[in-house]
Amino acid sequence: MKITFLSFLVLLSSALGFAQKITENIKLNQQGYYPFAPKVAVITGEVTADSFYITSTNARDTSYRGRLGDQRKSAYSSTVTHIMDFSSFVKPGIYTVLVPRAGSSYTFNIKAQVHQQVAIGALKGFYVQRASMALEPGKAGKWRSSAGHPDKAVIIPPSAPPEHWAAL
Repeated sequence: MKITFLSFLVLLSSALGFAQKITENIKLNQQGYYPFAPKVAVITGEVTADSFYITSTNARDTSYRGRLGDQRKSAYSSTVTHIMDFSSFVKPGIYTVLVPRAGSSYTFNIKAQVHQQVAIGALKGFYVQRASMALEPGKAGKWRSSAGHPDKAVIIPPSAPPEHWAAL
């Protein structure tokens, strides 16, 4: 029993040692990409690999293999980068970019209407920031409120230049 448990621990620790960790060095659109639109990620820092992989979120299934672009050095800093272009990969799903010996990216989506929820959130943000109209409970939820200042009068301080008065 002790030998079996010890063997299990050794196997587990070796498997974890080979697991790729999420790295901040891989920059990509974490919201995602449209299937037939350009798809590019960038890795910063020195990299020994010459290829990258688009994998499932558990990094077990590889869906795409690509070559890292040539190393580019920033003209304004010591940063070096490699471009990873996977525009030809169009299969919808949730993925990560994996660069051997460098790590993997955060997850991202490839799907139609990938920015729909962001657009809805932005429009709702504009709606709830209104002040001169009531915010209806059905649309504003917990941010509902009655109308604020109605802006029925414009007050111009006496110190304002005369051309401001003429605009009224």
